[in-house]
Amino acid sequence: MFSRFRPEPSRHVVGQPKGQGQNLDTVLDRRRKESNKSRGANHNRRSLADRKKNKGMIPI
Repeated sequence: MFSRFRPEPSRHVVGQPKGQGQNLDTVLDRRRKESNKSRGANHNRRSLADRKKNKGMIPI
């Protein structure tokens, strides 16, 4: 039986360029950032759009 969700494709860089490398913490931080992006971007979107309409910037 197929699983309900597909696993995430592996996009993190593997290897150690110039003495640096990525460990599990980097991968987890990237995943957290991706999941929290929408929370910050949509925070004031509706209220500020209403404000623009009330100021008369957008013709109705």
